[in-house]
Amino acid sequence: MNRMNSNKISEMNLPRERFFSESDMSDYILEAAYAVDSVQDITSLKFSENVAEEIGKYHFSTLQLAFDFYMKYSKSKGFSARKSKTFKNSSGEIYRQMFVCHRQGFRMEKYYTMEKRKKEPRLETRTGCEARMDVKFVPESGRWHIFYFSDEHNYDLLDTQFSAMLPAHRKMSETDIMQMMNMLKSGISTSQIFGLLASQAGGYEFVGYGPRDMYNEIARQRRQIPDKPWVINMYEEKHMWATAYLRGKFFAGFRTTSRCEGLHLVVGRYVGSRYDLTSFVEYFQRCVAHMRFNEFNADYESTRGVPVMQTCIELLERYAAELYTHEIFLFFQPFLSRAGSMRVLNIDNTDDCIKYIVCKHGRPDFTWTVDFRQEEMIFMCTCLRMESFGIPCEHIVKVLVDKDIREIPRSLVLDRWTKKVKSTLNDPSGFTRDAVVISRQSALVEFSKQLAAVAAKVPERYEETRDLIMGLYSS
Repeated sequence: MNRMNSNKISEMNLPRERFFSESDMSDYILEAAYAVDSVQDITSLKFSENVAEEIGKYHFSTLQLAFDFYMKYSKSKGFSARKSKTFKNSSGEIYRQMFVCHRQGFRMEKYYTMEKRKKEPRLETRTGCEARMDVKFVPESGRWHIFYFSDEHNYDLLDTQFSAMLPAHRKMSETDIMQMMNMLKSGISTSQIFGLLASQAGGYEFVGYGPRDMYNEIARQRRQIPDKPWVINMYEEKHMWATAYLRGKFFAGFRTTSRCEGLHLVVGRYVGSRYDLTSFVEYFQRCVAHMRFNEFNADYESTRGVPVMQTCIELLERYAAELYTHEIFLFFQPFLSRAGSMRVLNIDNTDDCIKYIVCKHGRPDFTWTVDFRQEEMIFMCTCLRMESFGIPCEHIVKVLVDKDIREIPRSLVLDRWTKKVKSTLNDPSGFTRDAVVISRQSALVEFSKQLAAVAAKVPERYEETRDLIMGLYSS
């Protein structure tokens, strides 16, 4: 039976959790195909069909290579890893190490009860996941072997397109750092450098890190960055329009022209009035790609964790957290909080409608009327916030609580605000590309950068590499 077929059989029949004995480890030493002695060995690995039986055959020359191996595996599966417990012998040397899923453990209780909190709590990412890989040093072979492996996660793994966005996987290579620093010395701004690196990689989603990581790396390099603000507040309210004329009309939260002005500012960073048509199309396409990357980041934020529940209406709050995107949920959360301070003054039942008169606690002179048609599960409030923003107001939420409705009714949900709206599209990412050509280009660019970094250090290698490239180019 060939190796590919045995892989498929093991994937169907073998458990995803296993201990490996000392005899197992000794047997695997003879299999050179599973020896990992360098980073290059890890780079060439494919994990699409590996399960516990296959994973257990690998052995490593160093402990760091074992961790790098598990990091590569985690990235291919939609999670990331971190180092956990170590075990030392009487000489103080490590002989066993545990590597765990990044969602192992739970957040400490003190972070839930902090008073005078100035920022929104971070997303809940710890779920007590028990997936892990333990490695052990075997003196007879002088190598590190996998002692225990479990691939049982207690949460939904990320889509592989989001794996690279996990903090542990967002790292710049030495060649990228060198190229970035050289561009900075030439006066190119950091945002433009990121665009150029994205073009070389074949797209923003293939870079493997974001602008924030570049800024952090620049700070670590102790170099001076251009004296220009990185973050531009595009959504500053200027109250240019009369709000009264917008009530009841759906503008998705647009109240002023400042967002249009912000969009003009973003486009202006990429295109100029003196560009010819060809240049304009090229740079405008780069602008659109950057905006799509920002949307890609927002999609990632909506999938990487669970927001911390902060209101007393926990069932509705948890349902909203699962339903809405991260930004929309943060916008809706204060409505849930304010619903707790609402009172129902009066309920008027008619044949086809129930009218709720709602007011603030201690303010019976300020009232709103919520019409509830129970058969159709339709709600209408006199504040018209649902019609204007597409999100239930605190008055409607109060009626939901009063009726003990534990999920937001379909009539109050706009598909555009939900996490799954893109699942109905043929191309959820919005990108159109020849995947084969792009992947080849990306791989060649990465190899070329590594080759340039090595060859530039030695004159003989530089000349040999230059002549080789020129020969390939001319042929």
